[in-house]
Amino acid sequence: MKKYIPEKLINCVKLPPGYEEKQLNAEELVQAILSNSDNMLRMYGTARELVLSLKRFQNFPLSHRYFGFDPKEMYATVPMVYRNMDRVPFINKADAIYFFQCVFHKDLFQTPKSFDLFCSMQSILLKSYEERIEGICEFVTFDAEWWAGMQSRFSTIHKQYSNNSSVMSQKWDYKKTLNMFKTMLPMWKQREYGEFEKELKMFFDSKSGNFNDVHVAIRSFADLLESIISGGRGIFLSYDKETNSNCPILVQVFESHGVQFVMESELFNAINIRNPDSKRLECKEIDGKIMTMSFEKVQRKYKDRIGNIEFIRYPIQRTDHKAVPIMTPSGLHCILASDCLFEILNELN
Repeated sequence: MKKYIPEKLINCVKLPPGYEEKQLNAEELVQAILSNSDNMLRMYGTARELVLSLKRFQNFPLSHRYFGFDPKEMYATVPMVYRNMDRVPFINKADAIYFFQCVFHKDLFQTPKSFDLFCSMQSILLKSYEERIEGICEFVTFDAEWWAGMQSRFSTIHKQYSNNSSVMSQKWDYKKTLNMFKTMLPMWKQREYGEFEKELKMFFDSKSGNFNDVHVAIRSFADLLESIISGGRGIFLSYDKETNSNCPILVQVFESHGVQFVMESELFNAINIRNPDSKRLECKEIDGKIMTMSFEKVQRKYKDRIGNIEFIRYPIQRTDHKAVPIMTPSGLHCILASDCLFEILNELN
């Protein structure tokens, strides 16, 4: 919420003592904030309207990094499907990772705490795989049928582990479990995973679940991810003409108020990849700004060099008060200069 509402307005909120101890859902919490803001937040509408605005504002690739969410928190971004000029669907690779959260059922776990612990481990594992595509913004074709079969593939692997008596008979404690999980990750980030370690210790101290359930599920899930990588889907691989040459080369065509434009850096990189024997195009940054070019100009000026590049439509998303951040070619985030000016003026009022 702090990235959505200016700090000077947030500081007007005076919540009563003891509210932290209450079990509130998102809408109830927002209502408590609005009710104790001395009407300074009335422009954001009702609690329900503000919750919906916040959800929309947070729905973009790698939003968990932008907002600094704990690694053990599940992905909240609902992937958007983009279409090229021939209506072929694509999804951002960073967004595609979200679908892996949906391959299992709660009934695999004997207790809610076992399920919660698995979700934390799964989220950390997924974010470690996500780092393989850090610093890029690439897309893959969206094959709904292939994704729909993911649950079946997970179930097959899970059944194999469940029928393995040596796996099911293992004894687990906090230290053994932590060491096991560390071996599943390329690097253990002590500072980032502190909350997970607390959760894991509490799980064993309180004897609130059967870790065998969690172990079988997380092992099955890790095997599923590795099988996808070895299968050459390219989700966890950045484009490389030697190792991942089948990856489509895409350029986003942003749409805002009836205007279509592209990022020059993304366009020039795509042209350079697809036309290796031609003179390289260089994009000049001006004071750190990302330069754009109208799509009409692209078609006119580079028509002989863009025939084998996919262009996908990307409508700019906004709430009533904020522009939804856009992922840049380097994996960072930006907004239009006009939106930035609008937000600055809003904060000055």
